[in-house]
Amino acid sequence: GQANSSSPLFDPSQTSVASNISGSNNISSMTQPGVVGILGTTLDTQNPFSNGNPATAYSAIQGGIIGPIASQFAFGNISNARVATDLYRVTNTTGINSGNSTFWHVSNNITATYTDTFIGGGARADYLGTIVVSSNGDVNFVARTASAPVANIPVITSPSSANGTVGTAFSYPITANNSPTGFAATPLPTGLSVNATSGVISGTPTAAGNYTINISAINSGGTGNATLTLAIARSIPVINTPPTASAITAGRPLSDSLLSGGSASVPGNFDFALPDFIPSATSTQLVTFTPSDTTNYTTANTSVTVTVNPAPLSPFDSWTGGNISLTNSLLTIYAIGGGSYNGTTASQVPVTNLVGGNLTITAIIRTNDPALTVTAEHTNNLTTWTPIGNGTITGVDQTGCPPDHERRAYSIPIGTDTKRFLRLRALISDIF
Repeated sequence: GQANSSSPLFDPSQTSVASNISGSNNISSMTQPGVVGILGTTLDTQNPFSNGNPATAYSAIQGGIIGPIASQFAFGNISNARVATDLYRVTNTTGINSGNSTFWHVSNNITATYTDTFIGGGARADYLGTIVVSSNGDVNFVARTASAPVANIPVITSPSSANGTVGTAFSYPITANNSPTGFAATPLPTGLSVNATSGVISGTPTAAGNYTINISAINSGGTGNATLTLAIARSIPVINTPPTASAITAGRPLSDSLLSGGSASVPGNFDFALPDFIPSATSTQLVTFTPSDTTNYTTANTSVTVTVNPAPLSPFDSWTGGNISLTNSLLTIYAIGGGSYNGTTASQVPVTNLVGGNLTITAIIRTNDPALTVTAEHTNNLTTWTPIGNGTITGVDQTGCPPDHERRAYSIPIGTDTKRFLRLRALISDIF
């Protein structure tokens, strides 16, 4: 615009202020958008502030286009520029950047101000753009564009390590300075994902292990990276219902008890922690749950009540089926018949019969103790007893005979005696 015109680019009332602008100043290094864009070419000489005398800001406006450029150049989107000049608006100011001296102040890359504390006023020059004349005679006005500031690359500030557990909800927020606008994390364990907007890594991990994850924070300045070390521990299964233990007999180990039922949060098996332990009475015993998936789950413990029943006695007097310590009074039980007691069916006592003139006694005899000898003796007067040997199994039915025992028959002819007695005798050499 020209002086005294109605153009908004120039306020003609400021000529008296502009006429006072002279001398050296501190804005010789001021640069403007557009001028910076041509990377320090000869157009810099057309900046009214580059010669150290801001008074030229006013002369540039009064004179309009100034200074021919010798050769063709490119400016903005104009490839055949020949002449260019920067254009400013100069206005009166009051109290801007006031100080104790008189000079221009650079407040940013598009505005400079001048303050005179003695006259109480000043001037302000705002860069508006550049007038460019092309080689073909076209005149163009290239308006200024404020360059967006270049953001600093984000720097991640969240911890470099984290811990989680299989089957438990996990959350880890990626944090960074310099105002990130996006986030990333890779590779992530199965079950976890990252929110690209908030930066929160969350989910429920399904696989135990140690993971190295590349995490990133992003803004217009670039991408900041860091490494997250994530340790996912095995989970402890939850026992929903303990199993039930069957009763055992006194003197027997826990392995005799059967565990049935029971459930946990994952598939697996229940077993006694000490299967060889022999409880003396009904008690609570430790049970271990072992998961089928031992890679991602640990063992878990629970307890069950094991009922211990007294050692059963034979229905036949004090026959105990060998369930208590051997004594002299129990030798007969140990040797003859007692071992046939199975906890339900009574021990088998010796059976006598008279067939074909022979008196016979049949009994179950223990055979797994080499120190034990069972023989038969007979008499007709109950005073003198005569041995008749170890009996025979020939032709004797062995049905129902327990292991380590056999059913034997001992016989003696009655002859002409009116009375005949037959008995069994047990002898164990290493005790009696």
